[in-house]
Amino acid sequence: MVHLLIALLFSTLAIAAETDPLFSHMVGHWQGLGQRVFFNSGRHVALKADVFTTVTDSRLVSNNSWLEVTEGSEPFQYQRIYWIQPTQDPSLYELGYGTQSRATVIGHFDNQAGRFEVKQTVGNIRVESTTLFSEKGSVYFETTWAGTSKISEATVQYTRVLDSPEN
Repeated sequence: MVHLLIALLFSTLAIAAETDPLFSHMVGHWQGLGQRVFFNSGRHVALKADVFTTVTDSRLVSNNSWLEVTEGSEPFQYQRIYWIQPTQDPSLYELGYGTQSRATVIGHFDNQAGRFEVKQTVGNIRVESTTLFSEKGSVYFETTWAGTSKISEATVQYTRVLDSPEN
């Protein structure tokens, strides 16, 4: 009975993901490896992510477990929940985090190019990110600025975990 319920859940998620072009690229279990470089200090931080993404109602909900390792420092581990939901414009998406009901930023998805871009400003800090999707996974690029000074850049390569029902 439990296997039947799990199969029903995963087939429901797959149907929901198929109805939205961005969601179809993101739903499932993903692992990411990458690094962040801080330009002022020259510090390099190894990044490792374990991500479970599902569709709940009209939202893509992403549960992220992160591990950041800097040479000479204790590893830093944390959890984040993000969500994405479509707008009336098929290329624009609202993004938020945690249990927030209101979006904090708008992202743009170009389905033809397989590119999702987000630009976010909080005070003097600006974060620009681009995710490029392919058949093999995705690559996330992020640049953080303080005014006109580039603070950091990060790149994370994501691959789908084979236990994911979408495979």
